Amino acid sequence: MKIQLKKAIIINRPSKSIKSPYLADIEINNNTEIAHSPSLGLCGLIINNVNVMVSECNNNCRKSKYTIELVEIKDSENKNPIWVGANPQYGNKIFSHFIKE
Repeated sequence: MKIQLKKAIIINRPSKSIKSPYLADIEINNNTEIAHSPSLGLCGLIINNVNVMVSECNNNCRKSKYTIELVEIKDSENKNPIWVGANPQYGNKIFSHFIKE
């Protein structure tokens, strides 16, 4: 199981173009794109100007090209970044992978 992640930054959540709490505008590779936020705002962690890691999905049936997988927060001294899982389905994927292996 290999998921390619790309770093992005949240511009708006919810998205300005599609007003859904499950969608966010992100900046990735100097472009503005829409990303699915499967855990809504992750208890206030997915906000403007926050770094996220996203996976790409080329499914034309979706409104978003990307899915937010991780969000960056700072430790208690506000120095070191900590990456927190932002996709509740990812745990199921990991579990399934280990069962099959």
